Amino acid sequence: MPEVRQDLLLKHRVIFAPERAARPFEHRSTANLQPLSRCPFCVGHEELTSPAVLELPAIEPANPSKWGVRVVPNLYPALSSSPTASRASLHPLAEAGVGQHEVIIEAPHHATSMASLSLGQFEIVAESYRQRMTAIRRAGHAQHISIFKNEGASAGASLEHVHSQLIATPFVADAVTRMSTAAAGYFSASNTCFFCDAMRSELEQSERIVLANDDFVCWCPFASRFAAEMCLMPRQHRSCFDDLDDAELKKFAFSLCECLIKLQRVMPQVSYNFVIHTAPFADANSSHFHWHLQIMPRVMGLAGFEVGAGCHINIMLPEVAAAALRSV
Repeated sequence: MPEVRQDLLLKHRVIFAPERAARPFEHRSTANLQPLSRCPFCVGHEELTSPAVLELPAIEPANPSKWGVRVVPNLYPALSSSPTASRASLHPLAEAGVGQHEVIIEAPHHATSMASLSLGQFEIVAESYRQRMTAIRRAGHAQHISIFKNEGASAGASLEHVHSQLIATPFVADAVTRMSTAAAGYFSASNTCFFCDAMRSELEQSERIVLANDDFVCWCPFASRFAAEMCLMPRQHRSCFDDLDDAELKKFAFSLCECLIKLQRVMPQVSYNFVIHTAPFADANSSHFHWHLQIMPRVMGLAGFEVGAGCHINIMLPEVAAAALRSV
């Protein structure tokens, strides 16, 4: 029987209708990512990308390479790093799209799934996230930074070689503002962090927990918008991802690796997005914002109701998803 749940922080509603998973699909997507004859992200093809802003050394002697992770400006950026993007005739409610858009190439040799990478490779990918976030924060030109991943055609990826992206904006995105404002309101009323309280509650109930170690906890949110959606969060309160120390960064890499392997075992070849929710730069070291990573499998596309009503329909209860993921 369908069930309606409301998110505890942002108050959006989700309809859970597991029975819809059995409905027939006459039209199936045939949009598969096709490998290019010369993949621009493979080692040896560096001339096909912009010059790197960061290269971290390779760590795998069994598969040697001149770099392990490479970060380059996006050739087709959503925002321009050049102030010349301004136009004299901008509408009063418009502003120049100035910011940074970078691609984090997660492996030198061709790979199509992040879950297939070694734990060591996960660690240098995480290190590249931290270094770029720290550098952009110190530059002082942006108000917020989003690091995200699109894996698979259904998740919006245009190239199959494993990569993630970084966009630094001169504003704080609406969704981040709503999250930060709601969390600040909760802290003002209770003098505690909503995210810390939510994690503590999930650990006590345990039925939606996917994994828990000394440093990180992952669970399927109570009002998950996507089937097998996961939230990965550090136990220690930190508002910004780049505040992680070396030991915590390694544990983050281990935990993310485990989550993605679980997801690929339960839903083989599923497309997914993940995004690191870190505090706006103005809220760094805040007591109300707790950074976390959200994983959103794209089992089904968004249809008219989701787009028109702003209400997701999910075919899998989080308790069912968590049990399947835990069993891996």
